[in-house]
Amino acid sequence: MAAHNNDRTGVMGTYDANDTYFTADGVTGYGYGASAIFTFSYDNDLLQVQQDPQGSAVASINNKTGGTFTVTVNQMSPFNAKLAQLADERRKGGFPVDASDGSRHYTGAHCYIQKKADGGAANEAGERTWTIKALNVTDTPIIT
Repeated sequence: MAAHNNDRTGVMGTYDANDTYFTADGVTGYGYGASAIFTFSYDNDLLQVQQDPQGSAVASINNKTGGTFTVTVNQMSPFNAKLAQLADERRKGGFPVDASDGSRHYTGAHCYIQKKADGGAANEAGERTWTIKALNVTDTPIIT
């Protein structure tokens, strides 16, 4: 196998956690969990394929753009209060999200807290995981 990181291609890139962020309703979070800041996944496949036993097939294009953000913050982070406020508010039309994982920029026009973070106490500060459903998500590559 050839080495792809050589004198002609250079370094592929450098990840810096300081280039990542998660903003909900105009407030940028901080005090994230040690394991992750956020993850994002689309809720639907881009297409479905149906195929009969003889091999005839139909591809159905899915235009749904919803997804799920899972945000992990330290239990002592003030960002918990903002997310709790948004969850309790249950604003019609939701709230906007703007986020970056260092390689992609995500925006969600209409977002809702699906599940508040669970609580608990232990020997040291724990993490709180918030589940946010996002409608009309766009994502743009930052790395070209």
